[in-house]
Amino acid sequence: MPVIGIVMIGVGVIAVVAYAFYLQKQQAEAEAARKKPAARGGARRTGGRAGGGTTGKVATTPAPAAKINWLVGIKGPVAGKNFHVGQRTVTIGRGAQNFIQVDDALCSRKHVQLKPRKGHLLVVDMSSENGTFINDAKVTEAKLMPGNKLTVGPATFEFRLAMKGVQDSTRDRKAAGKETQAETAAAPNLAVVMAALKDANGDVDVAAHKLGMDRNVVQTLAKMQQQ
Repeated sequence: MPVIGIVMIGVGVIAVVAYAFYLQKQQAEAEAARKKPAARGGARRTGGRAGGGTTGKVATTPAPAAKINWLVGIKGPVAGKNFHVGQRTVTIGRGAQNFIQVDDALCSRKHVQLKPRKGHLLVVDMSSENGTFINDAKVTEAKLMPGNKLTVGPATFEFRLAMKGVQDSTRDRKAAGKETQAETAAAPNLAVVMAALKDANGDVDVAAHKLGMDRNVVQTLAKMQQQ
């Protein structure tokens, strides 16, 4: 066999062996990379495939649920305010003890009561002097349906069955009222009231009964003493 033929065969064998070693090295590197633990850190994902981007769900803060039974002030001193009634039986009137206070002479001290029912509020007039109105019609006891307008003295509300993301005005500071202020000014000596409260162990109702005074006046005087 010519020498050149032998050389060509030798070169071919060397090339085959070198290629076999190359393939073996590539397989070993791939196996090592597959077994190597993923590096820590970086953005966390809730799912997805490697190399395919983030396909899992992104965690988000749940939106607040809607609350039921709202009175939205649309006229008078309550205009622009929202009152969350919820499932409570509440009253509206001139006195500060009401759930919603309308401090006006056209309102009775306890003017109207609202009772939550399925899909509406039951409106019960509390023998008010000037009456309670739903959609301009005077009522004694009636259903207040969503979208209906309730008028109590100078205040008009619209009933909404559900709302969310609005400010609740029921915690706004209430006025003492002109009657309570006048009674407070004419009250007995503060020391006498405080002594009655002390004898009653701080019970405002007991002290008010003993003094023959309105409990709101006694409570107001007690708060004045604490300030």
